[in-house]
Amino acid sequence: MVRILDHAPALGEPQLRAESDLAPQAWISRCDPPLRTHADGPLAGLSFAVKDNMNVAGMATTAGCPAFAFTPDEHAVVVHKLLAAGATLVGKT
Repeated sequence: MVRILDHAPALGEPQLRAESDLAPQAWISRCDPPLRTHADGPLAGLSFAVKDNMNVAGMATTAGCPAFAFTPDEHAVVVHKLLAAGATLVGKT
């Protein structure tokens, strides 16, 4: 995976800020602690984050618009399946 911030100085784009200058919220809303339902399974050891339009029980879903925010009681099917397979949810992007 290539991140544009790794190449920003070479591109000569002074308006881009270094990753260290960006607020952590600009990248991910972290689960504290990370959410894991199974310690084993085919995806054990894999960490993942979901886009903010995917439901994670107990975490606000905004889809980028605070006016539409709500907190779901259930995970989206894909989140449920990843957790059941042993993956660890670290947050929402």
